[in-house]
Amino acid sequence: SMTANYRPLGWLSARGDVGLDYINRLDTQICRFGECPNNGDNRLGFKRDNRTNFYTYTTNGSATGTRQLTDVLHSSTTVGVQFTRSIFDGNTASGTQLSPGATTVSSGAVKTAGETTSETRTLGGFVEEQMALRDRLFVTAGVRSDRNSAFGANFKTVFYPKVAVSWVASDESFFPKYGWLDQLRLRTAYGASGVQPGTIDAVPYYSASTTRNESGDLPALVFNALGNANLKPERSTELELGVDGTFWNSRLSTEITYYNKSSKDALISRGLPPSIGTGATSRLENLGEVSNKGWEALITAQLVQRDAFGWDIGFNGSTNVNEIVSLGGLPSFGGSTQQQREGYPLNGWWAKTLSAYDDANGDGIITLNEISVSDTATYIGAPLPKYELSFNNGFDFWQRRVRVGAMIDYKGGFKSYNNTERIRCASRLNCSGLINPGSSLFEQARTVMVRESTSRSTGGFIEDGDFIRLRELNLTFTAPEQWAARYLHGRSISATLDARNLGILWTKYSGVDPEAFGATGTGSASSEFQAFAPPSYYAVRLSLGF
Repeated sequence: SMTANYRPLGWLSARGDVGLDYINRLDTQICRFGECPNNGDNRLGFKRDNRTNFYTYTTNGSATGTRQLTDVLHSSTTVGVQFTRSIFDGNTASGTQLSPGATTVSSGAVKTAGETTSETRTLGGFVEEQMALRDRLFVTAGVRSDRNSAFGANFKTVFYPKVAVSWVASDESFFPKYGWLDQLRLRTAYGASGVQPGTIDAVPYYSASTTRNESGDLPALVFNALGNANLKPERSTELELGVDGTFWNSRLSTEITYYNKSSKDALISRGLPPSIGTGATSRLENLGEVSNKGWEALITAQLVQRDAFGWDIGFNGSTNVNEIVSLGGLPSFGGSTQQQREGYPLNGWWAKTLSAYDDANGDGIITLNEISVSDTATYIGAPLPKYELSFNNGFDFWQRRVRVGAMIDYKGGFKSYNNTERIRCASRLNCSGLINPGSSLFEQARTVMVRESTSRSTGGFIEDGDFIRLRELNLTFTAPEQWAARYLHGRSISATLDARNLGILWTKYSGVDPEAFGATGTGSASSEFQAFAPPSYYAVRLSLGF
């Protein structure tokens, strides 16, 4: 007799989708004749009508083949393709000097109009292989390639590889067994990703002008932007090392990760010499390298598990050290408050600072001869948080049908620019440090420095931005299943009330709010200029299952 072992070859699946995301935005503003603030010619009235459309077309297709290679080795292979087309289309129209009673753009004595269109396209493909050995060791490897319409003419395709390994060490026979340990997993991953240039960053374009020669004035074209045929995406590679564990019958779970991310070919605006003879003063080039490294940790614990009452908590924290490794041979550059220097954080705060201040005559008022200012700009601090921590608390009642939750956020290790107070002290003459006799000596000293010192330094308004905020409160009610069956002929009913940013804040920052960045912020940094604090949100959600 003969015996043959049969192993199935596996199976193949395929999927695809085509979609369109569409957003239409309409912004209108009207100020009728004689009803506007007396500022400029506003009392003559104006009407603005801006219409914007956002289109995102996506097409995805992939196929996956799986196979049991041996009794202990399983394989899964996936190949796919993706195409994305994004279109921004905007029109602006305005009419000023309205006639009495008029409310339309066309009724304005002076009319203006504008049109903006930008489009990007990305074509990508990928292949990925996943291997599982005895459901304990998992290996994933893959590569993705992209072509994008914003790339320079001399750069065609970018490739992003990845590899990841995960090992459930506690399932191995040689691993010691402990009653308090459920599972221990070790993992590592390496991968690459990219950030595309702007839509027309690589393209030269022109504006109409007039030139004069011996025969008189002639029409001409001048460069508005030189473009860059070699422009390519910023490329980031990241290495992660992590360990995950569950303990005491899954009542405690932990995830700890170390990451080291390097972003090369960073897009930096290189200044151009005037001798080039164009209207363009700079162009984007792939020059810089930025490093980010730190730790991430997630801890969740079920402290109480009973039908009448449950209590769970969660901590989610991270650290980050940001550093400019290279500017591609360029010298340090920046403005009066932010600079880019090798060895320091991206967009770091730099300014001349108060070396010392003292109320020497004891009259409670700081004057120019009572302060000292540093001779050169010094590094003040990082613009983004180095430390972040969120703490979640959840309570369950009535067989887990009622849940109350709260989340507190902490962000620290960064500086925020109180630009609102700076302009009030320096230009508008209505800040506390200038007109309030009860203001602190520091408030007075920084005001004297920005107004009377030869440096006119704003360094005193770059403050500690650390804060703790009650971020969220929520209440959820899940009805008994028989309620849904009786009243809706369904299977579930739940309702949630959620509130965010309730204004409960602990901070030493003297401005409106350390998160009041606003649309007029200073670059990619914490900067407040006539901005509002984060708005409060209230949401009610009703979920029905049938």
